[in-house]
Amino acid sequence: MAFALALLAACAPPPRYPELPPSSRPQPTGPFVRGELAPRAGGHLPPDSVAVVELREAAGDGPVVADWRRTLGGLQAPIRFELPFDPAKLRAGERYALRAAIFSGGQPAWASEPRPVALGRDSVEVGTLPLAPFQPTVFASVLRCGERIAMLAVGRRDGREMTQLVAGERRFELRQVPAASGSRYEAIDDPRTSVWERGGRATVTVAGEAWPECDVRRGSGEAAAPLRARGSAPFWALDIGPTLRLRLANETLEGPAPPPQRVGNARRYEGALQGRPIVVTAREQRCADALSGMPHPLSVEVQFDGQTYRGCGGNPADLLIGAEWVVEDIAGGMVDRSRATLLFSPAGALTGRASCNTFATRYSLTGEALTIEPPAATRMACAPSLMQQEALFLDILQKSRRFEIAADGALRLIAPDGRAITARRR
Repeated sequence: MAFALALLAACAPPPRYPELPPSSRPQPTGPFVRGELAPRAGGHLPPDSVAVVELREAAGDGPVVADWRRTLGGLQAPIRFELPFDPAKLRAGERYALRAAIFSGGQPAWASEPRPVALGRDSVEVGTLPLAPFQPTVFASVLRCGERIAMLAVGRRDGREMTQLVAGERRFELRQVPAASGSRYEAIDDPRTSVWERGGRATVTVAGEAWPECDVRRGSGEAAAPLRARGSAPFWALDIGPTLRLRLANETLEGPAPPPQRVGNARRYEGALQGRPIVVTAREQRCADALSGMPHPLSVEVQFDGQTYRGCGGNPADLLIGAEWVVEDIAGGMVDRSRATLLFSPAGALTGRASCNTFATRYSLTGEALTIEPPAATRMACAPSLMQQEALFLDILQKSRRFEIAADGALRLIAPDGRAITARRR
């Protein structure tokens, strides 16, 4: 989806890649990345549809290395693609991923999530890239910074809220980063671009240029940032979106969602359910679920009907994504001066260095467990000690079923047999 938004922001219809006449179209040479595009639920593709596949750096969020496009002319899915790339242009240690979209009428209609791909000198088969219907963002906040105006755009990807900064004709996808107070965001592909919002005011920096202090004005159609939380002893569950829904052991109540108020490092909601007052406070503080042990980014307190309920909230994946993790221990040891890394993307991609080779895989989180698919790695040979360490690292990685974030910020990926990988932010 971020890929489709980037294309939409970067060009006006027709799409930015002009179709070459058959007589002048260069014949691609290998190696190739091969696969097929398939809209979910078998969506019908209009005759004017154009399919685009891009190979990008930085796990799919960086510059385009190679691309492929085709005007479909009524052709329906699955759409086979064959994207040529130049091995000489690949950078050692870089993480590559595919992004794909189908345009109709010059606008994105379907978009894929990034698909990690391990590249070398040979062709690669990636199978099917599923495409979901493209959902445009809506503008939630207007930032008035002196004579300049920017907007924060809120959309959804993988069921999660994604935030973007729109400044003039430039659009930046943002990730939330730690802040002493308020909410601070940084552009995924440009750390010189950031937004720091505190108490109705914001500080904006675009490509290294600091803007005047901004006044934050909420859009009239803005929905409260989604919040999901739960607790036990006694059981309760809370969902805040367009509505506020509270489930208790013996009843479920639902009513209008009150707007959030920012109080220090917390969001506070004050409303009523069936005439009874309710106050919800979600603090930006790590919290481990009492039953599963799954870490969450928010500590949540609900005051309702004279009772106080405490538990955890937010998406556990928010604790993993962001800056790269550098591994400092693999099952109790590590070869001196060796390097292993982990980078979790918001779209479910996990890439990094395994000690000798780079790897790419996917991860997912449920409320109870972490799942990491078997990784694909390059095939470079290194010293035997590094190869042994790499095999151990990849084995623990794909068997990890839970993670912990220590008080000092260290990440531990833990397999059922107790073996663990420990890493820290770079």
